[in-house]
Amino acid sequence: MLALHHLSGRWGALALGVGLATSACSDDAGRDDTPTSAEYDEVATTMGALVAGQDQGEVGAMHDAVGFALGQGDPSLDLDLNGSFVGQRLGLSFSFNVACEDPSGAHITCGDGADSARVLASWDAQWDGDRLDAESSLDADWTLTALGGPVVFLDGTSSASAVVDLTEADGDVRHWSVSYDASYDAVGFDRDHHPVSGRASFSIDANRQVDHDPDKTFISNVEGVVTFTGSGHAVLQLDGSVSYDVNLDTGAVARR
Repeated sequence: MLALHHLSGRWGALALGVGLATSACSDDAGRDDTPTSAEYDEVATTMGALVAGQDQGEVGAMHDAVGFALGQGDPSLDLDLNGSFVGQRLGLSFSFNVACEDPSGAHITCGDGADSARVLASWDAQWDGDRLDAESSLDADWTLTALGGPVVFLDGTSSASAVVDLTEADGDVRHWSVSYDASYDAVGFDRDHHPVSGRASFSIDANRQVDHDPDKTFISNVEGVVTFTGSGHAVLQLDGSVSYDVNLDTGAVARR
């Protein structure tokens, strides 16, 4: 097993957790394309890492986007010459381009008086280790409305991916990748920028390959729905049949 101290920062620990989820491989010879219970768990683990997380993950990026629109952006990110807030945090390189409008549709400075905003957000990260290589990316286009109200609503789309290559002690390499296209529908954020309502739909492509063991190859498309329930949690449902509780602070998932 690769020791945690070989990785730096929360991104490294998160990538390791995703990579080790691939150890749940089962004998797939002669099977159909329906994911097994263990494979659903692998997808859910990776989705938790990509979607949730207080300081990283898509919900964390949404938290930042709402803050920038309200004039309360992360001071650790700098304004570049293109008008985007950029910087690094826990190994992720972030970029937020935020354009705010007043109720009449006129462009104004974000903060007091802003009624809506369009946010183009992205992140990317890479980890290169002795036995673990990982990378992740996100591109999102979100619209925020009701900035002056008690709940800010987010709609829009995003695409994200994670790729992990874990080298076993015997030299075998386990390759695990997940990518998704997401659509967000009226996700509500309170004045502390935490999601309290709404839902998101995901079309997820998952791929697992194990060197020298083609029977353990897994390629599947999974449909996911995340419902934000408040209190720092959400419910992830995969293919309408398997459900997980998602801790939005940590990204941890637990089957319901």
